[in-house]
Amino acid sequence: MKNTLETRLGLFIALAMIAGFLILQVIGDLNFFKPAFNIRARFNTIQDLNVGNPVKMAGVPIGKVAKIRLADNKVEVVLRLNKDAPVKTDSTATVKFAGLMGQYYVSIDFGTPGSPQMTPDSEIKTAEQPDLNALMAKLDDVASGV
Repeated sequence: MKNTLETRLGLFIALAMIAGFLILQVIGDLNFFKPAFNIRARFNTIQDLNVGNPVKMAGVPIGKVAKIRLADNKVEVVLRLNKDAPVKTDSTATVKFAGLMGQYYVSIDFGTPGSPQMTPDSEIKTAEQPDLNALMAKLDDVASGV
């Protein structure tokens, strides 16, 4: 192999691309190498939940929201969970509000200890949280009545 300018430039660009990918993997939120599986949840409403929002179990992040779409008069949310996430078949998913800045996340409860683990592409049971806007409207009505 000749040590020409083109060869050195090509090697430099290839190494720079590999280094950039590794930096994004370590620092960023790309999880190409992390084993994971998807499960589905169907909600009536998801408030302001977005793709990329966290999925937590007892406050510990175990995955992310991968996809949101409308299906059969419901909102289907695809959750990408870490392979080691202890999600049971009787666990329940709920969209919860994290703070006043409008952060939403999906919370999954533990389920019963004797239940089997969820399999990939299965559907988890859901529970609905009251809508924050509806609660604020009711609170406004109560405050105006006082």
